[in-house]
Amino acid sequence: MTAGPDGPSRSWPDSREAFIREELRLQALGLGITAVAFLPRRALPPFIARHPDASLRYGLDRAGLVMTAALAFGDGLGRDSDLPDPPQANPPPANPSPLAMIGRFARANWYAELVERLGRCAKAARAAPISAGFEAGKAGDWHRLANSGLPERPLALASGLGSAGRSGLLLVPGIGPGLVLGLLLVPIEALGISGEEALPSPEPRAAKPTAEEPALPAPGSICGSCRACVEACPTGALGEDGSFDRESCIQHWSSREGELPPRVRAAWRDSLYGCDLCTVSCPRFSGTAPFSPSRGILGAGLPAAAIAASSDEELRARLRGTALGMSWIAPEALRRNARLVIEKAGAHRGS
Repeated sequence: MTAGPDGPSRSWPDSREAFIREELRLQALGLGITAVAFLPRRALPPFIARHPDASLRYGLDRAGLVMTAALAFGDGLGRDSDLPDPPQANPPPANPSPLAMIGRFARANWYAELVERLGRCAKAARAAPISAGFEAGKAGDWHRLANSGLPERPLALASGLGSAGRSGLLLVPGIGPGLVLGLLLVPIEALGISGEEALPSPEPRAAKPTAEEPALPAPGSICGSCRACVEACPTGALGEDGSFDRESCIQHWSSREGELPPRVRAAWRDSLYGCDLCTVSCPRFSGTAPFSPSRGILGAGLPAAAIAASSDEELRARLRGTALGMSWIAPEALRRNARLVIEKAGAHRGS
């Protein structure tokens, strides 16, 4: 029996893994995580072999169970997205700076929101075996991750969390593609797996992986004849067969400095960071989020002129803690994008 505040509360099942799965599932759904699925230890060797460096770094080789999780971002701001504009002391200028728009997935730091909730799930689920007198592993070994170096999308697909759409994005029932993905790694100790039973650690930078990831349905097999995402992409980055041309993707280029390919530049509209046309065009996109975020809120966009005139230091300070404050997003790329938004807005007014 496990002990609650008023004494024993439930019987420990035959399988400790089944018990922890149920604890995690209940905690996750109670915390607003939209959907979860599980991948048992026996399914992990192919991923460990294919991604040895990331497996060592994040402890996938020491995991006894992986919970994959999806958090819906909807319109990008949660239930309080229709906030009024702040009061203005002076009338707006006749030609205000255009708003450089942010993709819905980055309007708040949804990745940080998910990681924080996964941490709370881990804390509650870890308490269950401890209260029953079992080893649960160190708290720091319950790794919670989002946007990490692990193959999060393939792990989510293998766990049955969702299916790959024609766009290549994960489609989760009830959410569609409007989600961020995360992982919670449950250490082997929590499941009663001894060190002797642990899988051998991979060699870093293995030249030839010893196993292949499991075969999964081709992207788009769930979509039938729907081509909404393909038709919505202004640069033709998505193919009918589920193929993806990264060099033609606006989202790919929104964080990279340098000259934009002509096709991408011509199709650029008002984006500061992110392009989610393929996401919102999907008929499965729900457009709703379970709660209002509290981390890294940026809103739908930022004034293009202010971004274009900011130094690297100013941008890093302004965007710290947000989804645009990541190290791989070049400040010069954001300035270039803002300048392009201003240029396109001027061309539109002059036409």
